[in-house]
Amino acid sequence: SPIGQPPPPLNPLKYSTSCSNDDDCMIATTGNLCQPCQCPNTAIAKASSPLYEADARAGYSQCATSNNPVLCAGCAPAKAKCKIDSNALTGTCIVQPGF
Repeated sequence: SPIGQPPPPLNPLKYSTSCSNDDDCMIATTGNLCQPCQCPNTAIAKASSPLYEADARAGYSQCATSNNPVLCAGCAPAKAKCKIDSNALTGTCIVQPGF
């Protein structure tokens, strides 16, 4: 994107969410990377981590920096879990509230 333009929002559908256990999943933050006070809002497969990290780094680098720091409330605790339906061979990473 041109300098000064905010980056496109990170699309959570771009990253794999397939898993076989909770260790295959991680929480991530998608959407508008430039808004202050962001909390993790999706779960992705750790296998997608390199792609996600690269996209996030590229996105954050395009955010306009502000000299006015924003005080943010803490994020609600969340963890990534692998949800496997009884008839499925693989599961889907989901965000679950809690520690």
